[in-house]
Amino acid sequence: MARPTIIKSPSQRFKKFLDVIKLFAKTCGANIFAEDYRINALTCLITILVNCFMLFNFYTIYVSVAKDNYHIVLQNLCVVGTAIQGFSKLINAIVYQDLTRFTCSEIEFMYRTFETEEQHYVDVLNTSLKLLKRIIFTILKIYGILTIAILISPMIIQMITNERLFILNVFIPGVDVDTTVGFIIIQTFNAACTTFSGFGNFAADTACFMLGAHTPLMKDIIKCKLIDLDEVLRKHPKDRSRTEPLVKDIIQWHQRYIIFTEKNTSNFFWMIFIQVASSVMGIISNMVCMFLGGWPVAPLYLLSSFVILFCYCSLGNLVELSNEDMCDNIYECKWYELTVPEQKMILIMLRESQKPNNLSVGGVASLSMNTGLQLTKSIYSVAMLLNNSLN
Repeated sequence: MARPTIIKSPSQRFKKFLDVIKLFAKTCGANIFAEDYRINALTCLITILVNCFMLFNFYTIYVSVAKDNYHIVLQNLCVVGTAIQGFSKLINAIVYQDLTRFTCSEIEFMYRTFETEEQHYVDVLNTSLKLLKRIIFTILKIYGILTIAILISPMIIQMITNERLFILNVFIPGVDVDTTVGFIIIQTFNAACTTFSGFGNFAADTACFMLGAHTPLMKDIIKCKLIDLDEVLRKHPKDRSRTEPLVKDIIQWHQRYIIFTEKNTSNFFWMIFIQVASSVMGIISNMVCMFLGGWPVAPLYLLSSFVILFCYCSLGNLVELSNEDMCDNIYECKWYELTVPEQKMILIMLRESQKPNNLSVGGVASLSMNTGLQLTKSIYSVAMLLNNSLN
């Protein structure tokens, strides 16, 4: 006898995603989703390890400058950006944990509230879950492929050219890299750092994208409410007794939308700035390394920096498009069939929607694909300038 198919509700499916993200956060010592979260021994251990890696990195830069080996300096500037990104995400998560819990509770509330409503509400919940699943698996594939490629490429190059190549040019004081034992120690240390860095950044980005990617859901819920209002207005135009409760409910949800986007903007402000700045620094250093030659894995690090940079730009673009759609949805509803006092309420909501809370890069430029393209042009110009100077 076949087992009956168990269809999980949208809230249960979201909880399943959230539990996985909580597990990632707990593994990194930063399960900020828990109300009773406190900095623990694992958090301190990870902080010490990240700082040790950065100290060893700066030590390597110091030794390379002393030996006039500026190729290694550029290579380390590519690598240290990843550590800065991961550490900044950890600090950001701890400092702004209240904002994260607030936005997460709002998302859970949306799923619980509207999974029992009419079908068009359930449809937008399912669409949001499909988007979330696609985002999580895309980030997993990106970090998984890039991390594995960075780990195995030195071995492949060594088998082909019989040349020893470090995963990262990060050396430990007192360890002689010219000996076999020293090479194994450094290579093991670099492999561990690459793996932990990949997982840590993946865990942080998954949580960040999970929160930001639910902006379209709240926008779609308000759109559904506007559709319901249009249906009532089609049958009962200018009937305030029937439409006023719906208008007030829409305005309340729009206020929640504004607060939701404000919290996300505040939560991600410094993290996005550091992410973009370090990615740009890494890309420029990588391009100069490729111009100068002598570092076969430079294209991998360049690809990694570009892919992650444009992932963040796509998140900013998603939020920006949601804010634009919100404004259009309000304007396209049958507001002209409302009474004058209700029209004034809709007008206030429309004005507020014209001042959106977009994600930004340090408050200087909006985080979007257009900003990513502008940065790419600037990066190429700076890289060519540096290349000409070095040559």
